[in-house]
Amino acid sequence: MKPHALFVTLLIAIAACAMTVASGGSASSSDTRFTVSLRVGGSSLTHGQTLSGPVVWTATPSGGVTKVDFLIDGAVKWTEHSAPYQFNGDPGGKLDTTALTDAKHTLKVRAYRSGGGTTSTSTRVVVANKKKDPPPPPPPPPPNTPAFAVTSSVASGAVLEGSVTWTATPSGATVGQVDFLVDGAVRWTERATPYQFNGDPDGTLDTTTLSAGPHTLAVEAYASDGRTAAVTSSVTVENAPSAAAPFAVTESVANGASLSGSVVWTASPSGQTTSKVEFLVDGTVESTDTSAPYRFDGDAGQLDTTTLANGPRTLAVQAYGADGRTATASATVTVSNAAAAAPPPPPAPALGSIPRFGIATGYKILTRNAADQKFELDQIQQVGAKLVRFDSTTANQAQVDTVVNGVLAHGLEPILILFGTTGPINPTTAAAFAASQATKWKGRVHLHEFTNEPDLHGWTGTTYTKALIPVYNAIKAADPNAIVIAGALWTGAGGPTKFVTDMYNAGAKNHFDILSLHLYDDPYATGTWNIWNMTFHTTPSVRSIMDAHGDQSVPIGATEAGGPTNKYGETGQATIINHDFDALQNDPRLAFICIYSMMDDEVPGFGLLNPNRTKRQAWNVYASRATSSSSTARARS
Repeated sequence: MKPHALFVTLLIAIAACAMTVASGGSASSSDTRFTVSLRVGGSSLTHGQTLSGPVVWTATPSGGVTKVDFLIDGAVKWTEHSAPYQFNGDPGGKLDTTALTDAKHTLKVRAYRSGGGTTSTSTRVVVANKKKDPPPPPPPPPPNTPAFAVTSSVASGAVLEGSVTWTATPSGATVGQVDFLVDGAVRWTERATPYQFNGDPDGTLDTTTLSAGPHTLAVEAYASDGRTAAVTSSVTVENAPSAAAPFAVTESVANGASLSGSVVWTASPSGQTTSKVEFLVDGTVESTDTSAPYRFDGDAGQLDTTTLANGPRTLAVQAYGADGRTATASATVTVSNAAAAAPPPPPAPALGSIPRFGIATGYKILTRNAADQKFELDQIQQVGAKLVRFDSTTANQAQVDTVVNGVLAHGLEPILILFGTTGPINPTTAAAFAASQATKWKGRVHLHEFTNEPDLHGWTGTTYTKALIPVYNAIKAADPNAIVIAGALWTGAGGPTKFVTDMYNAGAKNHFDILSLHLYDDPYATGTWNIWNMTFHTTPSVRSIMDAHGDQSVPIGATEAGGPTNKYGETGQATIINHDFDALQNDPRLAFICIYSMMDDEVPGFGLLNPNRTKRQAWNVYASRATSSSSTARARS
């Protein structure tokens, strides 16, 4: 049989450039006429040619061939059994040189003749795939953007005892709020400067409420542009064991007082769990109360001095401690009742009946499941509240529908906070949404409050009024019987007197039916910091500003009130709420009070219920006052 001549051509093509692989290669064959050459693009390749990237590697034999092997560094990497003979298959098969190390390699093809025998050729090449340069680092932040940071007044490593002033100082951005965390749990949130734990000006951290040993105190600041900053201090609490507190009692009636009519008579024991308090008139026990708050004549809480003869009397209280100790306080008073009956209180403003007792629920009532939502509304109904305040925004209408229907089904009345807590809104946008709400709920929801605490969220009295006027007009056009509540003020933007003055200067008169404030803390507490004093007693006060503008008949409503147990304790919270309702009873121009809140799962300490849903003392005080007092007030028409 005649030998066959086989000619194999190795073609290596590289995109975008022509390469040459090895005229200096070697060939082997059992037939001296059987030769092999390597070419690409018609050019001979030189030994040591440099390759990179994907390479087209083909073999072109002459004569009959059964298969062609493609070898790299002596190892068969691919075998083709039919033309065209191309590494990694055809038509798009390529050798990816990036899979090889950057070094010298041997590329070889070996062809098998049909009649037996082989021929091959090989070439030494250099693979050089340069690695891409790493991406450049990100540009530095603009030089005019200051870093956002926060510092804490409590130093890391400090040893703490007693009451400690704890403040946070953010810098570098406008701040929306600052959280104060003890051992990772948020214990207080401040939304206005100064940022101080437990409020300002006298808020402190009582370290006696913490166990002795290591703790972490952290502050987290939230900027309005979305950035956050935090700092954590590791501290040690070391409080000396406290001696047994002295057992004492005070009474609300002052020594030397001149009394007439009905007088609120209460006792406040301290230093010991109290089993009962006796109220004595001239040495005779006239009333006994066995649970806080301790009041003469139980829940009625008032001594009718017209049942006593005019002249000097001794009013004493005696408290009995659980450990057997007793404490007594006594006041010598003069009973002086005129023969004529006292004139009736001034008539309440007229605007249609408005319930006087309410609950500000916070936003969570909107997100609860059906069972928890029903539980909260059941508790509000059982405590005797009639008003339920919650947010209504453009984004939560399905949730609002559910809660409104639940509130009405419980025989309660909703207060819708239009837009909830928000910064300034375009007046046209505000009016459009207000009109849609008044139209939607006409005949079912009467009370519409425009935003929540605008003075803490970027509004001024002027910008607020620019939106309030079209909101009021839109609501009244859709439902003339609707009641528009303006304000919902706390102590920001220069204080409520400045905010209300700016409202009147911007034309707010005749564009709200009730002015609302958030009357937190004890109405009997003194000090210019107390919002009750700002509202009713300072010069000027919110009330005096309204009267000076001819709005004597426009009532004030407290859409939030109360006090947290983590600042005042359970007894202090109950006392504050009791005093709130004293103020409500004594002022016909105070339309209603909504206590914040029923549940204790939004801002810790404010709930009438404990986190485990058991009743706090304040729940019972609320229930006794709501069921024994007039449930409705009247406001301006």
